[in-house]
Amino acid sequence: MAYVIRDNDVANDDYAMRGARLLLLSRNIGEHTGELDLPDELLDWAVEAYDNWNEASKMLVDTLAVEEIFRIAQVATAALRTKYQATKNLLKTRYLSPDDREIYGIAGRTPVKRPELLAKARDMVNAHQRFSDLGDPNVIPNAMINAVAALADDVETKHDDAYFQKDRGHKASVAVRAHYNRDTAMLRTFYRWCVAKLGRDSTIFIAIGFRSRAIKTDSM
Repeated sequence: MAYVIRDNDVANDDYAMRGARLLLLSRNIGEHTGELDLPDELLDWAVEAYDNWNEASKMLVDTLAVEEIFRIAQVATAALRTKYQATKNLLKTRYLSPDDREIYGIAGRTPVKRPELLAKARDMVNAHQRFSDLGDPNVIPNAMINAVAALADDVETKHDDAYFQKDRGHKASVAVRAHYNRDTAMLRTFYRWCVAKLGRDSTIFIAIGFRSRAIKTDSM
């Protein structure tokens, strides 16, 4: 998609506009080094500006992708809650003692929050193993408890991944923004140098990612 450079207010570039601006700058700066007589620092930055920005922006994590990962984790939690509730209901018909129910994690209401639900599911799995080792005749088939254990593992894995991706996305966003801010400072310095050399009306500005006052009054 082609972007029109609307103004010279570089601090308000969105990321797409920043990429388009730097692409023009890096692509065309070589043709205008004679007129601009840039210091090495500015020239070196301008030549590499687009490639460096493009590389930095690849770190950004797709927000929609992270939202989908969290949605999948929530679906896994809902599946665990359903299985836990069904297994809990069955166990309550076989274990009437309050102490046994406490050991199994089936006393009281089924938790709404994920950490508490996971803890109850783990209690259920551990209690089943304990009562099975004691030869208790009221234990339910292993397959039923294994299903609870597998769903609990799935919930932990999916939520760990979701929070990892969220944290990764946050760190990447901070890093890209820092790169953006550095480029903003360099663009301002670059523009001021060019204005000092060419004035504000030169059409060279158009080729290197800025607006010329001959076309539209800039806002920088």
